[in-house]
Parts: sequence; C-alpha cells; structure tokens
Amino acid sequence: MLRTILIWGLIGGAIVAVLMQLALIAIPEHNDASLVLGYATMLIALSTVVLGVKQYRDQVGGGVITFWRGLVIGLGIALLAAVIYAAA
Repeated sequence: MLRTILIWGLIGGAIVAVLMQLALIAIPEHNDASLVLGYATMLIALSTVVLGVKQYRDQVGGGVITFWRGLVIGLGIALLAAVIYAAA
C-alpha cells in the first residue's frame, strides 16, 4: 500500500509542480487564462488518485477493495501530491 501511495503521489506531485512552473512562465499575469490553466493542472494531477486506487485494487486486491482501504490510499496520494505542490 505504501509503495502505491509513494509512486502515484510522486507522479501527481511532479505533474502539478512541472505544469505550475510552465504556467508561470507562459502566463505571467493573473487573468482568466491562468485560472483555467491552474484548474486544469490540478484536475490532471489529482486524477492520479483515481488511477492509484484502481491500480491497487486490480493488482493487489484482486479486483476488490474496501472503502476504508481505498480512502486511506486516496488520501495518502493526495497528501503527498499536496506536499510536493506546496514545496514547488
């Protein structure tokens, strides 16, 4: 479970950090385009939560996962991605 959280959390964090830096370079002023790009970046990066839980369910759980296990994995991935986002 920890391996899944680390892998998908790092992927999500890397996506949000890289896209945020590119957005700051491409759109330096604060306008509607920067808001849309920021929202899209978060949506793309946090989709790794769904992918991580699905991967755990399919490979480790044999196609079955409990609600609480899925919640813990999802929160772990989101927390790690958020820490990387804050550091970037």
